[in-house]
Amino acid sequence: MLDLRSYESQLDDPAWRKLHISGPVDELKAVANVARLIFIAILEDCQPGVSTEGTCAYSTVLVKMMLESRTGYKVTQKGGDGQGDGGYFDAAGGHGHYWVEVDTAAGAYVVDITADQFGADPVVVVPASNPQYVPGDQQLVDEQFIGFIQGIVS
Repeated sequence: MLDLRSYESQLDDPAWRKLHISGPVDELKAVANVARLIFIAILEDCQPGVSTEGTCAYSTVLVKMMLESRTGYKVTQKGGDGQGDGGYFDAAGGHGHYWVEVDTAAGAYVVDITADQFGADPVVVVPASNPQYVPGDQQLVDEQFIGFIQGIVS
């Protein structure tokens, strides 16, 4: 079993940060990779062998919380239905999906730890202008997450 605390503690270790983080993108990747390890451990604990398919809302909550607690960046949940209101787009078409967008001094970035469900890398950090990630109606996304989070904590 992985000792997830050791991975998470690296993010707080100044010596490790000095060696591995030279800017916002490195910081986003470091947090996203630790979030992915934690998320996969949670999935495996709940149901061994389960994939990330259909888990993007849960992963988005985790990534948002981790980025907000470890960085000073503005983090916003984004998403779309893959039909006519944004989503994740690849050669197969549009997919309903959620991810976070992070505003840094160097620009805005998408952070996604469940893109592997579409055949992409497990951890994605790309400029927010990436055409694969098209944000849908933000008011609708915000409303969906309010209801989603209330369902988790109630």
